[in-house]
Amino acid sequence: MDNWQEILESYSGGPDILSRAVDELPEEVLDQALDDNNWSIREIIHHIVEGDDLFVPFIKQALGGLGGEYKTGWYFEQSQIEWGKRWGFDRREIGSALALFKAKREHTCGILSGVDTPWEFKLSITWPGNDPIEYSISEIMEIQIHHLNEHLGEIQAILQFHQGIKQKD
Repeated sequence: MDNWQEILESYSGGPDILSRAVDELPEEVLDQALDDNNWSIREIIHHIVEGDDLFVPFIKQALGGLGGEYKTGWYFEQSQIEWGKRWGFDRREIGSALALFKAKREHTCGILSGVDTPWEFKLSITWPGNDPIEYSISEIMEIQIHHLNEHLGEIQAILQFHQGIKQKD
């Protein structure tokens, strides 16, 4: 995405897209996964929201205009699977997570709407085993948009898989 307005609209619309995808799902469906080695729909929802929440501070820090590095090392000290266990992804209800996702994105977009050129603000991130990489706010937002879309595809695959099983029965 090259257009700032398009990025902002896609970013701000993400929570509604996720909510529409999962709002009508019964509890037992939220606990479905492709298999025992993959996350359930419930766990994917929490992963999306928690991952998004990790990068809101990046946006705020970058807007400070001081440059530097956004520190994520603490998060990578454990696997995402381990964080999911520690944060109870498999047992927490999804309503508060969806509300947080919507509120955080609305709040963040409100902050960004008052900045003339938010895409110019950058910070570096050091991913495990790599040198620091500089990202703009718009690049981080695009990563979060892609992250959501990727996991929405996984949710669809789980639903289709289990629908196929029901049709065979």
